Amino acid sequence: MLRRAYSERWFETFAAPIPQTQIVRDIDGVISWLPGRADARLLEIGCGLGRHASELVRRGYAVVAIDEQPVAVAAARRQTPAAEVLRLDMRQLPTLSGPFDACLILWHAFGYFDAAANERVIADIASLLRPGGRLIIELFNPAWVQAHQHSARREGCVTHQWVDDGRQVVEITYRDGRQDRFSWQLYSPQQLTTLAARHGLSVLATGGWWDFTRPITPDLARFQCILSREHQPDAR
Repeated sequence: MLRRAYSERWFETFAAPIPQTQIVRDIDGVISWLPGRADARLLEIGCGLGRHASELVRRGYAVVAIDEQPVAVAAARRQTPAAEVLRLDMRQLPTLSGPFDACLILWHAFGYFDAAANERVIADIASLLRPGGRLIIELFNPAWVQAHQHSARREGCVTHQWVDDGRQVVEITYRDGRQDRFSWQLYSPQQLTTLAARHGLSVLATGGWWDFTRPITPDLARFQCILSREHQPDAR
């Protein structure tokens, strides 16, 4: 059976083994760009198993974390009982109560929909941020993805990855023959900058692996972009 959403098997195989050292490194990078408010309120979109949210709560932040997948929400609630963890599709962001000091989208949880829906997500995020609030987003680098269309074996699974009409497509076949398939719209730093600017978000920095002196070259698999809401988003 081919699933087009993140399955429990995917979370167990690929998300759970991510080392805590990487989670800490991510949060160190995030915190270096947060507005300096002692009572900062953060929104994490696509929280997965809740490990980033847990580390943020441990460091004293108030966190609202959302994910659409029930298995992820259940795990995140166990991992981070002090956070507000909601089962919510990111296209439902207007149902949340802002403002937030920052919104986080880590490990390429953005771009799952068509171009119009993806842009609506960015517009909704801008509307939820207070002036000066930050969007901290991590995406796959299109140049790297284009150069790494392949089949590979990882974690006992066969993974096929290719690019189709500007979208990254990944199909995973597990040992028991079950499959997951995902597809995301790819955005270069320039494309993301243009999209964000239409909704009042300006770019503060881009970099790779939280090194913002590092240029976005084709050998870099993912990049981070820090955006700030400097003024009122455009009327919608």
